[in-house]
Amino acid sequence: MNHTQLYIFNQICLQTVNILFRIIFVKHKQQKRLPRRKNHAKVAKSGNSWHEMVDWGLLSLPVGMQGSYTHKLDNKGRMVLPAKFREELGQSVVATIGIERCISVYPQPQWELFLGRLEALSTGSSKSRNLRRIILASAHEIEIDGMGRILVPQQLREYADITQEVSVNGNGDKLEIWNKASWEIYRDSSWEDLKELAEGVEGI
Repeated sequence: MNHTQLYIFNQICLQTVNILFRIIFVKHKQQKRLPRRKNHAKVAKSGNSWHEMVDWGLLSLPVGMQGSYTHKLDNKGRMVLPAKFREELGQSVVATIGIERCISVYPQPQWELFLGRLEALSTGSSKSRNLRRIILASAHEIEIDGMGRILVPQQLREYADITQEVSVNGNGDKLEIWNKASWEIYRDSSWEDLKELAEGVEGI
């Protein structure tokens, strides 16, 4: 399994765990409020924000953040978040290092779920300890201002080699901020390997 395949596999594992948490939450909070409809995409209100929903027959599960957008940082390191994601993200987010030299940006509820997964890692493994340590040490809670901007910490900008142009990509429970050129290289490489990747992942 090459590096790209391993990354895709890890993301699928994380999304599977996240879906299980969502099933428990949505079943408790949404099942009585939302009528059952088959083969129908709809929009349902959850808290103070609206989420696109897809009907899985027994209950409705939120569709994660998706899509790719090009943005620029200003000279202070601030970036306007894509309008599509602002209600989903709330008033503040948590940003930390991503596995692929990018910045991972979590809404607060998803960050709490991610913390739970980190806490579940084995403390007997040095790799698990090191991964948890570096992710948490690099985490920053960031307020979203009235113009929909966040100030990207310099430490994270340096890690992701971000200076100005970035690609902001939805990845289910989080956003990823990439150096635009690095993202295009990664994306093009993944496109070339897409058939092999799909064949190597069950359930696709």
